[in-house]
Amino acid sequence: MQGITKLYLCECGEKATWSYVLEEKSSYFCDECVPRGDPHNYRYIDKNEPTEMDIPFIWIEQDKIWTHVDSQGRQFPYMDYRYNKNGFKKTEMQSDYLDHIFYTTEHLSFCEKNTILNDAIDTSYLWWVDILDCNVSFSREKINMSIEQIMSKFNDRCHFVIIYRRGYEKPFHGEIGFSTLDNNKNTYFLFIYLNEEKFYELIKKYKLIERKY
Repeated sequence: MQGITKLYLCECGEKATWSYVLEEKSSYFCDECVPRGDPHNYRYIDKNEPTEMDIPFIWIEQDKIWTHVDSQGRQFPYMDYRYNKNGFKKTEMQSDYLDHIFYTTEHLSFCEKNTILNDAIDTSYLWWVDILDCNVSFSREKINMSIEQIMSKFNDRCHFVIIYRRGYEKPFHGEIGFSTLDNNKNTYFLFIYLNEEKFYELIKKYKLIERKY
């Protein structure tokens, strides 16, 4: 059995550039999906007042608590996340396992993404919403939220994904959804599952193309 060298991918299909190293099995995230907002990086004005050397930074609590941010205005991940701009390599043995298929979404307008989401909801067999509150946990938790509530959070800054989930055994399924990316707020995730037939109807309807790496 021959080994194949590949890069770890984030759940959304992008190349993983962050790895969480404290778990028995490491978790991998792209630059958009990695949890951000480490309270250990917070600075308190009574002990550490920001200067021009600290730019860029944002206020966590106006005139009381601040933190450094990256060039895109995003907080940094927790200190135990490891970064590698080239990604993380893995060796897989050839087997009957089929990789997931990810579809390009960058060319889609916000209106098109919104239409695809609504079509997916109408033909899905399962959907749910997760929340990530880094002040409580670095793991997502399922919550009760109506489809109207989660769709009201969808905007052109959200991370939108279309994935054909495969593996070792059928039935496989399609996954469509998004995650919110607002600074200083909880992150919400919408997962929509479709059976293979309904999923490929959407793929053909919107002429979606597989992502190439």
